[in-house]
Amino acid sequence: MSHRSMNGPDHYAMADLLTQQVEGDVMKAMSHETRMERAALAQVHATLALAAATALGARMGYGLGNDAGEVWDRITNPRKRGGRS
Repeated sequence: MSHRSMNGPDHYAMADLLTQQVEGDVMKAMSHETRMERAALAQVHATLALAAATALGARMGYGLGNDAGEVWDRITNPRKRGGRS
């Protein structure tokens, strides 16, 4: 199994996707264990996204371009990514 590198917005998007899967399983198609696994994975990805955003915020003061901030804005703003509001 290969894993690709993920940046902060990727972690945020994965946390959001996993959370939607767990919340959307109203028919209980997934086992309790699977729902709990996905919820835990969502929490890990959300924590990694927070760490990346915190590091980015610290680096913004050192001349990092605004492009990175725009990526965060796009992924965390549901209206800009075509998601729910």
